[in-house]
Amino acid sequence: MKSECDKPRIPRLCLLFAMMVVLLSAPTALAVEEPEAPRILRVGFEGMTVPCNWTQSDDSNGAIPITGTDQYLCGFEVAYMKQVCALAGYEIEAYKFDWDGLMMAVPSGKVDCAISMIVPTDDRRQTMAFTAPYYYADTVAVVRRDGPFAQADSVEDLRGARATSMLNTLWYSVQIDRIPDVNKRPAMESVPTLVVALQSDKVDVILLDRPTAEGVIAANADLVIAPMEGTGNFNASRDETAVAIGVGLSDLELLTDLNRAISQIPQAELEQMIDDACAYQPLEQSGDVSTLSFFEMVRLLIGRYGPVFLEGAGVAAFLAVFGTLLGTVIGCTTGAFSSIPVSSESPAWKRWLLRAVRGIVALYVWLFRGTPMMVQAMVIYYGAAQLLGWDMDPLWAGLFIVSINTGAYMSETMRGGIQSVDAGQDEGAEAIGMGRGQTMFLVILPQAFRSIIPQVGNYLISNIKDTSMLSVITVGELFYRGREAAGQYFRFFEVFLIVSCIYLFMTTVATLLLRLVEKKLSGPKNYDMCDNR
Repeated sequence: MKSECDKPRIPRLCLLFAMMVVLLSAPTALAVEEPEAPRILRVGFEGMTVPCNWTQSDDSNGAIPITGTDQYLCGFEVAYMKQVCALAGYEIEAYKFDWDGLMMAVPSGKVDCAISMIVPTDDRRQTMAFTAPYYYADTVAVVRRDGPFAQADSVEDLRGARATSMLNTLWYSVQIDRIPDVNKRPAMESVPTLVVALQSDKVDVILLDRPTAEGVIAANADLVIAPMEGTGNFNASRDETAVAIGVGLSDLELLTDLNRAISQIPQAELEQMIDDACAYQPLEQSGDVSTLSFFEMVRLLIGRYGPVFLEGAGVAAFLAVFGTLLGTVIGCTTGAFSSIPVSSESPAWKRWLLRAVRGIVALYVWLFRGTPMMVQAMVIYYGAAQLLGWDMDPLWAGLFIVSINTGAYMSETMRGGIQSVDAGQDEGAEAIGMGRGQTMFLVILPQAFRSIIPQVGNYLISNIKDTSMLSVITVGELFYRGREAAGQYFRFFEVFLIVSCIYLFMTTVATLLLRLVEKKLSGPKNYDMCDNR
């Protein structure tokens, strides 16, 4: 008879193995699955068109922050894009560009998509893919209430009118030409500029989409939409009135996600967003500012935009000062290398090296002195992203552009300063055994730099003003901030008078400081003869 100890142990081993499996798998079973990080969607806006999307200083009425700034975007397209992102499973991240920059932002990879009443033309389809239209916006003519075309009920009634619209739009390239004998004026870059041109009698008619036009007349009592209906309007085709969201040509997954979300938003809901945006746009809340006097408007602008203007002035000063300093270093270095004489007694490799350096310096000076800073900014900022994949911050890109532009001019200035140093200085240095490099950097350059200090000051003052050109790459300097204020209130004279006064104050302070530096370096003007005993 077998004892208890002789019973088979296999069941016990199986039980032990099963318990170990349960214990080892328990942490996995009990672990809480971490939620996936939200997908970020970088969305580009123009930010200067009421009621579509505009810039403001707070987050009221559902405004969203502009990435990299302390400003916010608001408007019906902002509300609509928030809804689209929520339905598509994205978290929105807003960026602001001027109109031309917005058309380049998606192809260059600065943003994932763009929305600002963009009509998908054949040309734009070469660089962007477009979602299904989210809105069909009729083209309307905005005129002065007391003007000769206020009662125009057909395109024929606009015959001979001075008309214009926004740059790079179908309104300007196609529809404006349907006005008989139209006096076509140059296109303008933004809606606020168009409105001011109309109010100041520079033009008789401006063409806009209906939502934008309704926002304009809601804020400007002296303007109306010409009552053209039925066959008397611009007879725009369905394709000419469709607006859509632009995405990258190869981003098919995003295109599918956005189309799915757009199909879930009823048109009536979008119409309500438009009505709401017209109700809480800045001018509607401020009342009709066209009735304010000059001093009342200045007081309003300083009260609401004073800190914003000062911030822009700080950015302009930062770019001008450090751009001039870096440009001076670049200019002194390149000017020195281009001025080192090539001796026939030097080794062949050294002669070839100096000639190569001179050629590179000459090419650099020729290129950056021969092209405008604004063009350089567009090419470097957007070109670096599109060709090299470098996503440069606008502020640091602006500093780089100011520095290399200043360096090109400073190089020639330094070369002239070097040539003004007496030749005896070079001969004396050679007599005491100094090499050409030592002579240049220890003897010639210090004397040359002292003689060009007034020109360095001129470059600094010029850079304070020229930073305004960097607004094309959304650098938040003073001129850029001024455009934001003008875009909300349509009072260009008062806004840019304030901006001009700030620029004048900055350049005056810079001039006084530079004169103190020059006086310090020049030494005392009077001296006493010493008795040589």
